[in-house]
Amino acid sequence: MNYYLKEIKPLNSRSNKTGGAKIRQDVEKILSKQNFTAIAIPNIPRLGNIDYISVSLLNHYRVMRLWQKRIAFLKEGDNLVIQFPLIIQHSIFLKRVLKSLTRKKIKIILIIHDLESLRVTKRQDISIIKQFILNKEEKLFLKYAFKIIVHNSTMKRYLIKQGFEKQKLISIEIFDYLISNFDKNKFESRKIAKNQPIIIAGTLRYHKASYIYHLPSNVKFNLYGVGYDEKIQQSNVNYNGAFSPEELPYRLDGSYGLVWDGDSIYSCTGIYGKYLRINDPHKLSLYLVAGLPVIIWKGAAQADFVRKNGCGLIIDSLTNIQSIINSVSNENYLLMKRRAQKMGEKLHSGFFLKKLLNQLI
Repeated sequence: MNYYLKEIKPLNSRSNKTGGAKIRQDVEKILSKQNFTAIAIPNIPRLGNIDYISVSLLNHYRVMRLWQKRIAFLKEGDNLVIQFPLIIQHSIFLKRVLKSLTRKKIKIILIIHDLESLRVTKRQDISIIKQFILNKEEKLFLKYAFKIIVHNSTMKRYLIKQGFEKQKLISIEIFDYLISNFDKNKFESRKIAKNQPIIIAGTLRYHKASYIYHLPSNVKFNLYGVGYDEKIQQSNVNYNGAFSPEELPYRLDGSYGLVWDGDSIYSCTGIYGKYLRINDPHKLSLYLVAGLPVIIWKGAAQADFVRKNGCGLIIDSLTNIQSIINSVSNENYLLMKRRAQKMGEKLHSGFFLKKLLNQLI
């Protein structure tokens, strides 16, 4: 039988307007349609003052006991999909659970959304204890997985260098982006054209995307997302607010979707800029499902995907973005747009995860 863990945690308004929850929900919908059965793991409220080690360890122990109870019925030959990182990060005792699953010859299929060892643990505001726990958790789940669904070939090569077996790793290429109750009329009413502003969508918080406050003044931009500081006036920037991931594709008006992160317009730098070298940013899926050709940093892992599928432009710096756009003919722009729309149809149908599941199960 085929199962997946469904972590249940109340989502606040902030997470409702970011892609983190969306991608997990889409995976669950696809798994359900592929006849996987959900195993619910509810959120356990923390006990006491977590600054005390004994209280913290008790919380971790309670999570382990909950997992043991919920998955006790699994038997040899079953498949269990786990999305990683976990939402509920009290997991230092889960080694017992994972070892028990492997002893029973239950196959753990891990879907990697982020490698926190390359992202969150690099931040200066993260405590040493939390860094230790996140790194330990990551190595633990990667070790006991039967198969690991990674983002792309770059992430695959990185994990091989870290000592993980090549045969365990399989690339999804790009994450799907489902749209419930698709409205074709709303989709076609948007302004998508070569002469429109460039779109920047996603988390606009300073620690992740401070480059947006230094955008070249000779190009117009439409911004969508949470965390933008509207007090900073930029005459060429129009902030359009934040929308749910389901609504956002209908709201995007512009010419291209920009895939860029970090603190510089000259290159993708900083923790999140460098992270683009290995991950599949969900905003790429968003732009393509919205039928937008993209502009992506040449050092990004997904630059190869854009190049192979002919659905956008690859640049090294935002400083020369206007001249690059001007060099694109109307015919070439329309061709990229058609290719983006075609790719978007695949993403909307859950094509990429379904293809992997058919290979694995």
